[in-house]
Amino acid sequence: MNKGYNLILLEPQKTKEIVDEINSNIKGQGLIEILEGNIDYLSKFNEKNFDFIIAVDIITGLTELEKQIEFLNNIYRILKRNGIFITTLRTLYSPIRALGITKPDEISKDIIGLANFLSSGKFKSKTEPDKEYVFFHPSFIKSIFETNRFKTLKVFSLESLFPFSSQKIEMLEDKNWKIWFELNYQLASDPSIWGLSENMLYIGKK
Repeated sequence: MNKGYNLILLEPQKTKEIVDEINSNIKGQGLIEILEGNIDYLSKFNEKNFDFIIAVDIITGLTELEKQIEFLNNIYRILKRNGIFITTLRTLYSPIRALGITKPDEISKDIIGLANFLSSGKFKSKTEPDKEYVFFHPSFIKSIFETNRFKTLKVFSLESLFPFSSQKIEMLEDKNWKIWFELNYQLASDPSIWGLSENMLYIGKK
């Protein structure tokens, strides 16, 4: 990380454990301010305040379209001109894939529920009945952000055909690792395999 950038981290809970972990990870890499709050806190920031914004798996928890638009409008508002927005989303097939691997019988028990999920993208966990999540068809991801004025720079799968990181991969020599990474990156950028992915990465520009 280049010196000269100040980091601001927004966390739902600002516990001592979180603060200690963050400080140990970014030691010597830049100044950081840790704030406690949810996405509503974004409205407190001034316009054109940030060069980069990274939001990990936030939209998945915004099941209503109005909340998604409000969130993206706030991100756009507080980004500087040509500012970069990086975020992750879960694909429509993520929970189905998880069920198919761990509990395949659950799929056949609730065909109607499965059809409703594929239609709406909304999913309620049986272990967390008070929480609802929204998942997205990979082919619609660009339009979600472009409709809200972002210019798409890159969309790709975080899983690709094989993981970006594993014990064996990390043992590769630098030259071989770079070759492997470039191949995996190209594969992850191919829309024809996005349906196999559970998580997508979107990079956009104001």
